[in-house]
Amino acid sequence: MNKFNYYIKIFGLAITTLGKNLKRTLLTLLGIIVSIVAIILTMSAGTSVEKYINKQMKAFGTNTIQVEISTPNTNHISAENMKNFENGAERTTLTADDAKAINKLPNITNSSVALLGQKRLIYKGKAHQITFFGTDSNIIFIDTSLNINTGRFISNSEVKTYAHSIVVGSEIAKDIFGHKNPIGETLKISGQTYRVVGLLKDHGSSFGVSYDKFIYVPYTTMQKEILGVNYIQSITVAVNESKNIYIASKNIESLLRLRHGIDEPKYDDFAVTTIKEAQEMIEVIFNMLNILLLALSSISIIVGGVGIMNVMLISVEERQKEIGLRKSLGARKNDIMWQFLSESIVIALLSAIIGIILSILLLSLASYTAFKYGYDVEISLSNNSIFIALGFSLSAGIIFGVYPAKKASEIEPISAMRK
Repeated sequence: MNKFNYYIKIFGLAITTLGKNLKRTLLTLLGIIVSIVAIILTMSAGTSVEKYINKQMKAFGTNTIQVEISTPNTNHISAENMKNFENGAERTTLTADDAKAINKLPNITNSSVALLGQKRLIYKGKAHQITFFGTDSNIIFIDTSLNINTGRFISNSEVKTYAHSIVVGSEIAKDIFGHKNPIGETLKISGQTYRVVGLLKDHGSSFGVSYDKFIYVPYTTMQKEILGVNYIQSITVAVNESKNIYIASKNIESLLRLRHGIDEPKYDDFAVTTIKEAQEMIEVIFNMLNILLLALSSISIIVGGVGIMNVMLISVEERQKEIGLRKSLGARKNDIMWQFLSESIVIALLSAIIGIILSILLLSLASYTAFKYGYDVEISLSNNSIFIALGFSLSAGIIFGVYPAKKASEIEPISAMRK
């Protein structure tokens, strides 16, 4: 008998033996199945969220740079920086003049300023607390996901004249105006009358923020009439080619340090981040997260492996006469060892297959549910997770199956037959 036929026979015998103790086999499978599902779901969820975030970032294009206010001595987009903002330490040194100066740099094709704030508006006697987005006409040329449904966007002349013109997001338009066409409608903000000149198409959410709930106003009007400030919060810069992103970002840093009187980078009151940098940062974060989740999930694999070992040890005790009979008929130690090890491997392999199938069904259900409720998140199966889960499962089956198999192979035929 060649080796291939030998192993086929061994694994066939293992399946037959496990089938005779179906209830025990199913209980043993359960521990590994749960572990497999946990590994695949956590890794697939992480991959899906990473894809979603990258998709949102690419809405601005791969040739954009984000300039934001920042607290000195903190890293870009750091937790410390965000905490300082929450505590009222937001910087006020970034201005629209900075954006105009950036526009004159080499490789820069366009820029748009932004300023966020909340204010109450009144429409037909009803008050609404709204998030306002102060910007200029350039934003629609940089963020191509901003599309006009009816009317128009804010014009340059309206920015220069502090016009009381607004553009409403699709969702906020429904909340305030219902199914009525909002173009030409007027409302009150800080006691002054504003007129709707445009309605945006559905934009969707990004990083948990719904742009469809924003009202867009000229940033000059936002500064002077709504918030009473003279600074901006961010500048989105478009670069002519992706290959020039790095040099453009360095030029922006040098320019802003010169304009803000900053001698050393640690005193920067701004942060310059490219889309590529942000994507690399996200990739590092999610890689670390996947490793952590994998480590946590592998604990359940170990628990499942211990379950396999315990069940196999019980099986060895119960089948001592069978082992003794096989040895007396000429079975070698290696034959007995492979017989029990193959059963452990079959349990691990079946667990992995069932776990993968369950994971695919659960991910499909999650994807359908997300789509049904309007979430633009593509929940898909991570191919890497299948190989990792399969590898973990088989490793557990082999590692935790060796001891019971070795113990079975060392049983003496005479003492086994007496039991």
